[in-house]
Amino acid sequence: MRKRITMLLIVTLLFSIFPFVIPKAEAAIVNVLSQDFETTTIGQAPAGWTATTGANLVSVAQDTAGNGYLTTTETNNSVANTATYAFAAPITTDFSVDMQVMTKQTSSSYEGYFLLLKDSAGDKVLELLFNGSTIARRYGSNLKSTVLSGIVANDWYNIHVDVNMTTKQYSVSIDGLPMSSATNVALYKQASEVTDYSFASYRFQSGTMQLDNITVSKFVADPTNQAPTASGVTVNGTTLSGQVLTGSYTYADTESNAQGTSTFKWYRGTNADGTGKSAISGATSLSYTAVAADVNRYLFFEVTPVATAGTLTGTPVLSPSVYIRYPGNVLAFDVTGRTTDALNQLNLVYSQSGVTLSSGSVTGIGGNFTYYSGAQDFKSFGIDVTYNKWTMNFTPLDDLSVYEATYDSQTGTLVDGNKVTLVRKLHPELMSDVQYVKATYVAASPITAGTKFLRVKMPTAAFNSGTASDFKVDQVAFEGSLSTLARIDGYVEDTMVDFSKYVSGGDTSNLQVVPLTTSTLIRTFNTTSYVKRTNPAVATTAMTFAAPTGKDFKSAYLEGYYYANLPSTPAFELWTSMNGTDFTLYNLSGIYKHPAFGSSANNSIPDTLHANYLPNGVKYVRVRLAGNIANGFPNMTKLAFGYGAEIPVVPADYDITIKKTASEITLDGVVSTDASGNPSGEWAGSELIRIQGLTDNNGDQHGADIYLKYDDKKLYLGAKIKDPTPMNNTRTGTGIWNGDALELFLGDEDMDFTQHPEAVGTMLPSDRQLVLGSGIENGYQWYMNTQGANSKPLVFMELLRDADGRGYTMEAAIPLYALGITNPWEGKALLLNAALSDGSYASRGQWGWTTNGESAKRARGQFGTVTFEQASAPTAEMSLSASYNNSTNLLAVTGQTTQVNTRLMTLLVKNAAGATVYFEQTQSNASGNFTFSHNLSALEAFPGTYTVKVGGDGVRIPRVTTVVIN
Repeated sequence: MRKRITMLLIVTLLFSIFPFVIPKAEAAIVNVLSQDFETTTIGQAPAGWTATTGANLVSVAQDTAGNGYLTTTETNNSVANTATYAFAAPITTDFSVDMQVMTKQTSSSYEGYFLLLKDSAGDKVLELLFNGSTIARRYGSNLKSTVLSGIVANDWYNIHVDVNMTTKQYSVSIDGLPMSSATNVALYKQASEVTDYSFASYRFQSGTMQLDNITVSKFVADPTNQAPTASGVTVNGTTLSGQVLTGSYTYADTESNAQGTSTFKWYRGTNADGTGKSAISGATSLSYTAVAADVNRYLFFEVTPVATAGTLTGTPVLSPSVYIRYPGNVLAFDVTGRTTDALNQLNLVYSQSGVTLSSGSVTGIGGNFTYYSGAQDFKSFGIDVTYNKWTMNFTPLDDLSVYEATYDSQTGTLVDGNKVTLVRKLHPELMSDVQYVKATYVAASPITAGTKFLRVKMPTAAFNSGTASDFKVDQVAFEGSLSTLARIDGYVEDTMVDFSKYVSGGDTSNLQVVPLTTSTLIRTFNTTSYVKRTNPAVATTAMTFAAPTGKDFKSAYLEGYYYANLPSTPAFELWTSMNGTDFTLYNLSGIYKHPAFGSSANNSIPDTLHANYLPNGVKYVRVRLAGNIANGFPNMTKLAFGYGAEIPVVPADYDITIKKTASEITLDGVVSTDASGNPSGEWAGSELIRIQGLTDNNGDQHGADIYLKYDDKKLYLGAKIKDPTPMNNTRTGTGIWNGDALELFLGDEDMDFTQHPEAVGTMLPSDRQLVLGSGIENGYQWYMNTQGANSKPLVFMELLRDADGRGYTMEAAIPLYALGITNPWEGKALLLNAALSDGSYASRGQWGWTTNGESAKRARGQFGTVTFEQASAPTAEMSLSASYNNSTNLLAVTGQTTQVNTRLMTLLVKNAAGATVYFEQTQSNASGNFTFSHNLSALEAFPGTYTVKVGGDGVRIPRVTTVVIN
């Protein structure tokens, strides 16, 4: 191709291709990527590359001479244009990169990453980029260093990079000339491997760049022939008994030795991770036909690659497991272990008999239908129904039932097992009139472990005066064994026949049990009486229940009826307690269910309360009936409290140490944790700041785990946030508080509240509020409020949505100076509160570390304490000395910066009274040295100690010294 390749470049490449310790004679050079883009269709990405398309197209183009090259044009949108090539195997030895690159513009705002290498964790290892009119390298999260300045648009540059994987360093040559600013410099990450190369523009940029003639060559120190490898090992086919499964893999050999007779094995096991698996006798072919013994088991395919020459046999590689299911429809659970059948079709039902699907509901007296859970086991379920209360006899035969079932592989039929105990919960908020009742049946006891079939049986008796359509199943929801929601072990159910279920000692004198004698008063299953108050003007709290020993209450259901007129406010309440003495009103948004059709129906009308997910540690629940409700309503017909395993409640720690990080934390939207949930990687050792939040009535969590670290210049924040509607914030500027956001409230004044005791319920003027928005539609947004004034310090952020769509991670780097923090390594302490705002939840959620609610989050008297870990002071950024000659009246100030040079330096001199008497600026030289000299003879009449302060561009903390003028 016609590109700018000079003889000097060729010579330089020959002599610099392997500038490390290994002698050439002992090194083999293997190309892992070689692409000149000549054979790729115009407008497409090369084979083996993954590239963005549409408005973010990365594709091959041709110049007027017909030469092909890879190009991309960023159009100032939120997606980076990217083309990535994954190496066939990770590079772990020394290697080199050669390429030709061009930028079409040199505007200061443009960034294009023509060389981006990553490891298997997806972390950056090395990055070179066009940065305005320079070629630069990245050496920190938001830090770049110039490699070559004054580059020209529309000109090709020949780039050569040598990477030493032993010393974790690299060197760059451009157009045959070594770059002194990029010789033996440290890799961005001290990685042990490199797995892929990317050519990428930066989002929200505008510009074009091009790539051609790229070669990546690795150096193999040991010339011994390498064994063949197998990768991408998988099993393909329909995972049913009697179906043919085929193993697939990709064969590779470093020396390109052809594949010989590779060997295969098939395994069977009961665990998806392969533990305890055993080889299947005779299954040694590429294909295998699943048999009856494989049903409800996992199968694995293993290949041992064999070459025809060189080192013949490679390492056996095992595929991920495949689950052999029973024949028939199978439920597909989501990543949270949940799934729902809306019954628009019967395509999720494993088998059915005697039922009909009509208008999204199943009907059929005496019919049944069965579900199969596949690889997971059933953990729980909820069955939504509609029934006509006027046509039901409300006998057990009229009711729905559910059975655990097993599959008989000999007959191919299902056999009923245990009958599941059910609790029925009414949903008056879904009813449009008094005739058609909406309800949900849930399991009242644990489903037997290993259950994979559940059979739903419709009512079996003829109704009083109706038809099959008078009892309909509208929807079925399931939880599988992988669900993390709390397991219900049983229910404390009170059907209102007496007071025996109450905790002893309660005053029941204002309660009475009333037999249900009028059938039209209340028509529902299993109700023969109800409880009401004797004196309706007096509230009662006698209805208190205790969880079984070793259990916590997990859910609560309250049911009461009215006749004709409904109250305008809830007439019963749920209170919870951990100790049976201190009770808290549980008033989660949306738990009280009120009929949607009004209050004028001349009939019995239910109200219910559904608390589906109580907080951890609830041992007691209390039902309070409010006073002054007409006719003593409600008539309480059922109370049901689900209980499960006891979860110890660990007292929150409100005294946290902020650990010092050994190196700058990379902001990539990832806060890693280990198997125990403790922070790992860059965040290892961080102490937890937990915003407990809550679990809403849908089972979704709202809360945050926050970790803090610091270095000499920045406070780092990493937050793993749970939110079922994540990153919902389209506001900008100081309006971001009214959406998904994380707030920090902090201050270091009057930490014992002795100087300003009147301010314990608010914030002092010196306290700071930092608001970090969680939206990305308008770019990252944040602001700080101090003494009522808003500002926007230089904060760096990264947000990443969770894979399950029910949360996100926020990382931020906040300059310490913006928080008013100096010398944190001396063990500085602060008052701190963190608050989470959920823009899609009622009243924006507003949960905090130490408080909850909008008004309380600013109450500094309730803040926690954070203390910066003591550490060695960083190397001084600047030396400073000042002297005053009383004879000549000359003030001489000298110093040297250690981390920057040729920067503008500023001198400020104040007298003993604090008044500024002199101000000057100068530029430091290439060594960072600077000098100020000034005659202060006019100040002879004002003797005293003068303060000399010097700061400068790139100097984080100014230095201060004093001189004495006599």
